[in-house]
Amino acid sequence: MPAEALDAGLAEVFRTERLSALRELSLQYMAAIADKGIDPGHRLPSVIVALTGAPGGERLIRVALGVAERGSTRLVGVHVRSNHTTGPSSSSGLALARRELRASGGAYIEVASSDIAGALVSVAEAERAGRIIVGSSQRGRWTELTRGSMLSELIRRSPIDVHVVAPDSEDETPVADERRVIESRVSVLSRRRVWSGWILAVAAPCLTILLVTSISSITLTAALLLMLLAATSVAVVGGIGPAMFAAVESFLLCNWFLIPPLHRLTISNADDAVSLFSFLAVAVSIGAFVSAAARRSAEARGARSTAATLASMAGEVASLADPLPALVERLRDIYGADAAELHEKDGRDWVVVTATGAGGSADAAASMQMAVGESARLVIHGESLRMVDHDTAGAFLDQISVALEQRRLRVTEELVDSLARANELRSALLAAVSHDLRTPLAAVKAAVSTLRNTGIDWPADTREELLETIEISSDRLSALITNLLDMSRIQAGAVELRLEVARVDEIVHRSVMGLGARSTRVRVELDDGLPSVWCDAALVDHVVSNLADNAVKWSPDDAVVRIDGSIVDDAFHLRVIDRGPGIPTADRSRVREPFQRLGDAGEVYGTGLGLAVADGFATIMGARLLLDDTPGGGTTATLVIPLAEPERGAVADA
Repeated sequence: MPAEALDAGLAEVFRTERLSALRELSLQYMAAIADKGIDPGHRLPSVIVALTGAPGGERLIRVALGVAERGSTRLVGVHVRSNHTTGPSSSSGLALARRELRASGGAYIEVASSDIAGALVSVAEAERAGRIIVGSSQRGRWTELTRGSMLSELIRRSPIDVHVVAPDSEDETPVADERRVIESRVSVLSRRRVWSGWILAVAAPCLTILLVTSISSITLTAALLLMLLAATSVAVVGGIGPAMFAAVESFLLCNWFLIPPLHRLTISNADDAVSLFSFLAVAVSIGAFVSAAARRSAEARGARSTAATLASMAGEVASLADPLPALVERLRDIYGADAAELHEKDGRDWVVVTATGAGGSADAAASMQMAVGESARLVIHGESLRMVDHDTAGAFLDQISVALEQRRLRVTEELVDSLARANELRSALLAAVSHDLRTPLAAVKAAVSTLRNTGIDWPADTREELLETIEISSDRLSALITNLLDMSRIQAGAVELRLEVARVDEIVHRSVMGLGARSTRVRVELDDGLPSVWCDAALVDHVVSNLADNAVKWSPDDAVVRIDGSIVDDAFHLRVIDRGPGIPTADRSRVREPFQRLGDAGEVYGTGLGLAVADGFATIMGARLLLDDTPGGGTTATLVIPLAEPERGAVADA
């Protein structure tokens, strides 16, 4: 084959686009080989692709997506911004990249840092990534030597593989200055102020030299001072760039119009040269100092704003039991987002802890994701988000992480308290049952054993006394078991409520008759013709029985328990009045709890369930149980029952 034909064939084969395709296939083949060596049970869950907003980002995402799909991993796009601004970037390239990521099911994360390589490595470690995929740099050799290479730094510092993808020949040339693409620094001066500075930089020296030349008596020193004043004014308005331009322009104008020979850029006198160059040095120095002062002033205003925001945040955290919703809402307001969601890792899934704003559904496009600790993330939704100071955003994320940990601790504490209460309840139940079951059982056993002793002919009054002991002890056992069952029904929420119109006097008389021998110590003082009430008659029966039994037990043997009632507003107040020792005000909430008693007195028995059951049944059917002092000593338990609807109207008419 002729040498010319061989050279032409090689040139056709080794074209740039074919070599690029071959390189990409080689990378894919090596990635597949590497995947085979990874245990599927330990596969790393994500692939990181670095995005700059430069042209070719879609192709970079497609390459990274292919690597992620072969490894059954998640694709995460990361864009690093300057740590001076933590608002999302709004370039068209990044917008296209975000849409491409959303279409492919990937996640998009923006972080703020002046260390681009370090930020990418940190995100990769947080996401437990197996690879970092970046595009090749288009910066010049001189730029890399003077400013350093981010790509080289990333490869040096990354503990995982870094894949570099060459640009496609069809892509537009990326922006040459990588720092401008990835780490754009926003001036502290507004755009309008900078433009005003440039306009003033062009106009002020020209107007000043026109004024100076129109006054024939003005000296060179005075003219240079006026030009210095103009350059300083430009620095105050527009910053360092316009100030430098104004200084150089003033230098040239003074040389052309004021320094002999006129209208030439030459200087014949050494004194004039010293004055002119001194003016240039002073103008440049003053411009730099004024611009730096303006920057520091803007930074101070930002620091004050940050301090005020953080102080407000600290107040919210300190004043709220659960500050998470308020923190997420405040961060959403700061970014100007449509919605924000806080997700927490639960096994292999992400669970929404709290969400705020509209449009924060799972289908909404996530404009920004930020890691919160090791097991949570904040997702912000919105098309146009504001710039936010890095320290402010970081402080909010730290507080959210602390609030999450506090929430976990509260859940653990509530669980511990629940277990402690259950253990305390179990201990009280065992203590009460062991005493209150054993005592009546021992009395019944002793009485029955005595009656079965055929060797002794017991007198009739003794036999009657023994039978009465059996009856009283059986009643005690029945009341104890009934209260235990009622308490378990209340705590389990298994009480069946049957509200109906009922008459109070009928319920009360039935309850007193159920007390057996103890009913002789209860006097019912209810008037005839009482109105009907809206209640569950069976539950009211239980409540009155417990209140009356409790009042009899705590009253002296010669005292009578009274039951009366009256209508107050739209309710019937049924009162059970005893002459016992009374209940101190501080203990009235405690005695409503199960197994709580104020102490034994003489022959008083019980498990401390009577008032707890009465209060539980009253609450379930919409009534209230009040405890007050009885004039002259004792306790008055008042059951407030709503009147039936027709009776309310009759009372109102009366």
